[in-house]
Amino acid sequence: MEGEPRFRPDFTSLTFDRFELDLRSGELRREGQKVPLQAKPFQLLALLVEHSGEVVRREEVWRALWHANTFLDFDHGVAVAINKIRGALGDSAVRPQFIETLPKRGYRFIAPVQRSVAALTRRAANQPSIAVLPFTTIGPGEESQYFGDGLAEDIINALAQMPGLMVAGRTSSFFFGRREADVGEIGRSLNVQYVLEGSVQRSGKVVRVTAQLIDAGTGFHAWSARYDREMTELFALQDEITTSIAAALRVTLSPEPDRTQRQPPDLAAYDAYLRAREHLLVRPSPGSGALAKQFLERAIQLDQTFARPHSLLGVYYTGQAFWAGLRARDAIQSARAAEQAALRLDPSLSEAHAMMGCCAGMDFDWAEAERHWSVAMPREPVSHDVLLWYANHFLLPTGRVGEAVAVESNVIDNDPLNLLYRHHLALSLWHAGRLRDAEAELRRVLAVDDRYPLALNSLGALYAQQGQFEGALQCAEAAYSLAPLALFGGHLAAVLRRTGATSRADSLVEGLRSGTSCGASVGLTVYYGLLGQFPEAAECAERAIEERYTMLIQVIRPLLRSSTQWPALARRMNIHG
Repeated sequence: MEGEPRFRPDFTSLTFDRFELDLRSGELRREGQKVPLQAKPFQLLALLVEHSGEVVRREEVWRALWHANTFLDFDHGVAVAINKIRGALGDSAVRPQFIETLPKRGYRFIAPVQRSVAALTRRAANQPSIAVLPFTTIGPGEESQYFGDGLAEDIINALAQMPGLMVAGRTSSFFFGRREADVGEIGRSLNVQYVLEGSVQRSGKVVRVTAQLIDAGTGFHAWSARYDREMTELFALQDEITTSIAAALRVTLSPEPDRTQRQPPDLAAYDAYLRAREHLLVRPSPGSGALAKQFLERAIQLDQTFARPHSLLGVYYTGQAFWAGLRARDAIQSARAAEQAALRLDPSLSEAHAMMGCCAGMDFDWAEAERHWSVAMPREPVSHDVLLWYANHFLLPTGRVGEAVAVESNVIDNDPLNLLYRHHLALSLWHAGRLRDAEAELRRVLAVDDRYPLALNSLGALYAQQGQFEGALQCAEAAYSLAPLALFGGHLAAVLRRTGATSRADSLVEGLRSGTSCGASVGLTVYYGLLGQFPEAAECAERAIEERYTMLIQVIRPLLRSSTQWPALARRMNIHG
């Protein structure tokens, strides 16, 4: 694993003098006691402390925190915020210990700052922790690996139900499971004490499963077992393995779940569902969405009481809206129907309520969205996917940016190699005005996969917004070559025009104006927004709002929020500026 990145959150808190700035909870503490500080002053203090020793220019503060208001409002607002910060810290403008004012330039945090990961370290020390690798499938052909993956994933989900046990996320565990790595390296990289690995072999109606629980620190086996079972006993076997692991780790099992909500599905239907997950969420590729849909429809046909394929079908439809396979309005309608079918079969299915919340958000009906999230979120433990959807499709678009950053950061603690999660964290940081941190997250994604189109496009747009057009062009070209979406085309066209390649830019824009591609309106919004032509961008955004383009707010708010057109657009989407 030499050369592979080892991801950790850069810091969980910032400490200076007798103060601690907790970036996850949004709290300022003095010697452990909370110091009252309103949201805007806290955000400004965080910005200054994160860049301690550097001059943070007034323009940077304005873009980060007062982007939707006038400069006159900014002058008053920043003065009030600085005074409140100084009051909370006991600082003086005349003889500052913490914040230095540089007239007509900006501000500088002058006290020594320590960046800390203590909170994460304490959690790992006090809790047993485990990573579950994909079970190796013994037999001909790699296609059957989905079965071992599905077995491991269900064990991950069952272990996550145990209070006091930290379980590494699926994506990060499976990342290491597919590479040559010893358990010590896995334990250090994912910050876990134990690693579960195993194999599965199918022979007719019989399945043989072996499992080993290994202490990542010593390499010794803490527990191992072999099981020979009928395929019809597969789900009971998963419970048996989970119970054995709990006993080995001396973890208390949660109360027995309501078995009526977990009736084993038809095995052939379950088989098709696992294949669909493989194509849709695990190893997506050109055409994989269509294959996933076929397997989901087969699962539904084979077992009409199995709710999860219906819900995953809703994920397929919303994904097609982003990847331009379907027009957004049509995709939302189809996704709603799929999730409603899932909820008729299992009214408690949190994933279905979460996707209904996402669909309501795409329709800008935030009251309906909140009703669904109020059902999806209280069910412990909340899955990582549901948490990500909540942050990205509800907290972020409704302006609760700090909460979105906190939720996504916590999810990444448990699944640090999930590139989609990390990309969406970067978007939230961008919305929070933390451009350097957003860039750092996008670079972490590209360190693992330098052909990840979402991260390439977002990094290019971030560069373009800051006037770094050479880097922006390189990223935009790469993203569009990998995924020629209207969104990416609008970004590339703007950067081409900025760099003087007007002929290519005109050709891309003409293609967007022809209206033949899904998402053309949002592509044109990005194009005009990056060029600073805000009236034209707003006109295109109006069409995108009408079309209900998915991820619309996440895409356009960083581009337009400083324009005079933004408040009207925000009202159209039922959000506050």
